[in-house]
Amino acid sequence: MVKAIVEDEEDDTIPLGEDAIEVITKDGRRCRLPRVVLRMSRTLNTMISELAIETIGPIPLWKVDSVVLKKILKWCWFHRNDGPFVEYTGTLAEKPPLCEWDQRFFNMHQVMVYELILAANYLDIRGLLDSACRFVASMIAGKSPEEIRRMFNIKCDYTPEEEAKIMRENAWTHELDKERDEKRRAELYNPDGSAKVNTDIPPENVLKSVEYEEPSKGIEAETLNDVMRRLHSLTATEMRTILKQDEEDDTIPLGEDAIEVITKDGRRCRLPRVVLRMSRTLNTMISELAIETIGPIPLWKVDSVVLKKILKWCWFHRNDGPFVEYTGTLAEKPPLCEWDQRFFNMHQVMVYELILAANYLDIRGLLDSACRFVASMIAGKSPEEIRRMFNIKCDYTPEEEAKIMRENAWTRK
Repeated sequence: MVKAIVEDEEDDTIPLGEDAIEVITKDGRRCRLPRVVLRMSRTLNTMISELAIETIGPIPLWKVDSVVLKKILKWCWFHRNDGPFVEYTGTLAEKPPLCEWDQRFFNMHQVMVYELILAANYLDIRGLLDSACRFVASMIAGKSPEEIRRMFNIKCDYTPEEEAKIMRENAWTHELDKERDEKRRAELYNPDGSAKVNTDIPPENVLKSVEYEEPSKGIEAETLNDVMRRLHSLTATEMRTILKQDEEDDTIPLGEDAIEVITKDGRRCRLPRVVLRMSRTLNTMISELAIETIGPIPLWKVDSVVLKKILKWCWFHRNDGPFVEYTGTLAEKPPLCEWDQRFFNMHQVMVYELILAANYLDIRGLLDSACRFVASMIAGKSPEEIRRMFNIKCDYTPEEEAKIMRENAWTRK
């Protein structure tokens, strides 16, 4: 698909240098990348600094097409002197627009933009991912679902009954639109109807549909997918039985300015502001949309029992300060504190639900700690040991398993 859309040739004006690294793409092409570009990818940096993978041959990039890689190389080379990516913390209206070069760069077929987002996510090039998502957000900003469907040639496959149900379930968003339009129209528009401010949708919202997959040391992707499927099936059948045993921690003071939320199981809960500040999702809802003024904030992806666990973790860590991404090596990364180790000593289903909820609420400290705890559970274990740990039956034939072992032989060198 991508090759049918883009026929760009490699940009020979980019000097590779003597220390360039060779990679092999999913379409079998071998490409050499300059180190100055590699440093912008945290995935490649980990492969090189932690695994010394470049010493045994080309680095395999099985999820990146060579045509897409050339586009990534072009973007990274232009931005090579930008410095480390810094998450923007201001309001959406104050966020600077894309530079003129980026606006021209992303003026390409929608399929290529989509492929760039997937590849930037896989390679963990945060600046490119942020810019690409902001470009997509600007394309759909202010458009109705029907206009977006026409733009992307999407056929609506809902029945009239299903569409009516969705509209009812999301009626609060229409009330919010009315409320916000009344309050902010004078601020957002000039008398001639043109917009005064940048109305980009936050990249986080665009990324909800993009699944992040991180390469693992010596563990086949199929095994990790089995773990996720097993936990998800447990969630469907045993979730309430496992989770409902915990009682709410009444020792946490709410304060007079607590915010009311409603969970996916219909429970209304009140959360103290000091905890809300740790969730970038809730912060955006409150600071940008003033959503709390029209009723409880809906958290349709968070169970009330899981929310209580999140509240407990956030309250203990309320004085930690802003989360800072760790930039050292994995071996130097400090271990979880003793309290966290005790906190995560719970059923696997609850840990899994905490990870999903922390990702949805964008509580970066909790997400980081929970993922590190899971990583410590499977560190150094073989696929067979992980299957036993999660009670996963291997359904590969001997031939399929042998093929997987051959394709991933580089991980065992």
